[in-house]
Amino acid sequence: MYKHVFIGVIKEGVDDAKVNERIEMMRAIKEDVPQVIGFAVGRNLGWLMPKDAIILTFNFNSREDLQAFIDCDAHQKVGAVAGEVFDMEASMAFQIKI
Repeated sequence: MYKHVFIGVIKEGVDDAKVNERIEMMRAIKEDVPQVIGFAVGRNLGWLMPKDAIILTFNFNSREDLQAFIDCDAHQKVGAVAGEVFDMEASMAFQIKI
């Protein structure tokens, strides 16, 4: 299994409505990419880490399926507006094989 993990550190001053809008955009990706076999997104509770962040994971059966996700229009649209909500220098993305 392959997993894409994104930790998006939320910029100071961004209102909850804008953050929730981005969460919904991320959720919608799974509808456009049939290769997604698992998905989770949520906001950091801040218990162990002080950063206000969104954490999301997408699961795939193969590297090719993960690449299809990275290349899809829905993912590109989210990426194009990510900087409005997330501090992209502090945010991180990982692709891992489990």
